[in-house]
Amino acid sequence: MPDSSGPYILPFPYFGPLTFYQRLHGGHAIIDIHEHYLKQSLRNRCEILGPNGRQALSIPVVHRSGSKIPFKDVRVDYRESWQKDHWGAIRSSYGRAPFFIHFAPNLESLFHNRPEYLLDWNQMCHEVVCSLLGSELPLTFSKEYLPPTFGMDERPKYRKAHLEQEAYIQVFSDRYPFQSGLSILDMLFCLGPETRDQITS
Repeated sequence: MPDSSGPYILPFPYFGPLTFYQRLHGGHAIIDIHEHYLKQSLRNRCEILGPNGRQALSIPVVHRSGSKIPFKDVRVDYRESWQKDHWGAIRSSYGRAPFFIHFAPNLESLFHNRPEYLLDWNQMCHEVVCSLLGSELPLTFSKEYLPPTFGMDERPKYRKAHLEQEAYIQVFSDRYPFQSGLSILDMLFCLGPETRDQITS
């Protein structure tokens, strides 16, 4: 748990890794939606494990090069068929996973939505994950930018997905060593209800 200096400070990822949900379960975390949007991070990218190894799924956003914009104001770019591509990649990667058939309908329907802002999209993804888990993991958003001195700042960890966690059997374990820090989708499809135990442990 965090020390007396304050709560965990988190970004808001796209289908974040296990550690994100563990922090939310602890009830001592604040999501900074006023931080400057950081390109090529888990804020608009999640990583899954497919037949060819790790695969990053990135949401295109409307963002001028060199400009700084708060995360809460970042708009999603729908000029590309990224939703169709992302769902296709997820289905291709996890179609044989033990729990894919149970979770696929709710997830597939999510990809028919077109919210204007990345914040809203990530929140919709979070709500679907909570529904699949059968758990409530409330979100607490910041009212302003939170400096690193405010608490336990974990925002820098979300540049890449290589966050440590305990190993479990993944879909392509016969081809690749355990891949840590993947999207929570990997664990959901592979472990199903056991994912709740991983979050609360």
